[in-house]
Amino acid sequence: MPVVYFTPALLGAAESWRLLRWCAGHGGTELSVRVMCATDEPAHIADRFEDELSGAFLTEAARRIVAPGGCRDAAVRLWRLDDGSLELLRGFMPRGLFTHRVDPAGWLEDPIVYRGNEVMLALVTAEQEGLLRVEADELRELERLGFGFSAAGAAIAW
Repeated sequence: MPVVYFTPALLGAAESWRLLRWCAGHGGTELSVRVMCATDEPAHIADRFEDELSGAFLTEAARRIVAPGGCRDAAVRLWRLDDGSLELLRGFMPRGLFTHRVDPAGWLEDPIVYRGNEVMLALVTAEQEGLLRVEADELRELERLGFGFSAAGAAIAW
C-alpha cells in the first residue's frame, strides 16, 4: 500500500479538513487523538473535548501510532469518525489538523484515522508532518482532486 507524506505547505488548514472528510467517506471509521493537559492545572479544554465527544467514544484498544523516528503499537482511545465528530474536532483544532498549541487547560495532538484497524491518515502535530496510507487508485483520485503529497517524510516514517 502506498504511503505518502504531507506538511502544512502541501496541505493547508482547509485542505486538511477536506482530506479528513475524504478519509471518512472512503472507509475511515475510527479517530484517535491525544488529549493532553499540563500537570497540576485544571484541564478545561481537554475535559470539554472528552465531554463533547463522549457520544462518539468507541473503546480503548491497541493500534499502530506514528511518532518521530517510526511507528509503534500503543493503547489509544478511539472515537467514531462521522460528520458529528468531525465538526466537534474542527472546533478544537481551528487551524486544521496541524493545529499545535500547548495550553495549560489542555490541547489535542496527533490525530489518526483508522480504516479496518489500520492507519489510514496520521499526523504528528509537533513535527508538522503527516502521512497517508491508501490504495494506488485512491492516491490517483486524491491527486486528481488537487491534493499534493511527497514521497518521503522529513521527521516521520512508516
